[in-house]
Amino acid sequence: MAPAGRSPGRSQGIIETARMNVIFSDGAKRDFNEGLRWYRKQSDQAADNFIKRTLETAERVVADPARYRQILPGI
Repeated sequence: MAPAGRSPGRSQGIIETARMNVIFSDGAKRDFNEGLRWYRKQSDQAADNFIKRTLETAERVVADPARYRQILPGI
């Protein structure tokens, strides 16, 4: 079972939204996990804010994907 407030999919690099899934590349997952470890060393609140901001950013991309530049077809 996932910790309170955490989705089981997040550990796999997937954020589920009301409209679509945001799937992170392996490199993005490594960067996120590295950043999360760093923030967790600072404080639990800092780590929670990092997670919150990441989720908010994913939601903004889902809400208006045409606003962001594609780096490869479909990505």
